[in-house]
Amino acid sequence: MIVPNSRPWKTIQDFIADAKAKPGSISFGSVGIGSAVHISTEKFRLAAGIEATHVPYRSGPEVIADIMGERIDLYFCPLATALPLIRAGQVKALLVSTPKRVADLPEVPTPTEIGLKDADSVIWFGVFVPAKTPRDIVDKLHGAGAKVLKDPATQENLKKLGIEPMPIGPAEMDDLVKRETVANAALIRAAGIKQ
Repeated sequence: MIVPNSRPWKTIQDFIADAKAKPGSISFGSVGIGSAVHISTEKFRLAAGIEATHVPYRSGPEVIADIMGERIDLYFCPLATALPLIRAGQVKALLVSTPKRVADLPEVPTPTEIGLKDADSVIWFGVFVPAKTPRDIVDKLHGAGAKVLKDPATQENLKKLGIEPMPIGPAEMDDLVKRETVANAALIRAAGIKQ
């Protein structure tokens, strides 16, 4: 979670207290209605008990421009994009959305650490095939993908992008998709997200 340097918040607790003291004064950007970034921010907003106005954009660079231009207050920015801006002192990082701290930002807390239950969000990527794909083909694809993720060069490239591999099997992926579908549907209803 990045915010403009000009904002007075030094910690995530400062931000939450200010947002609660001035309901509706906070705005946040995302890369579109229902995007993973939008869902992550709504999850945080509901857990923190704050009101905020969603400002959807067409692209990440547009959101970054408006954070740096002080036209919006917060953005749950992908790590690879946020790190250079944070390191250059162009924005402040107040929170990571992950269940554990990020190695590149060891001083930035997680939602759980500040007492926000069920507010962490991990944006993940997976490989999908048609439902009727034979299991032996699924297993071969999984094996090839797992091999690539173990490659040191791949690991180094992913690390530079702020991506931590999450190698899971096909059955675990099925379970993950089912759990997140149910959880995100409930979140969308609770946040009142509409297209």
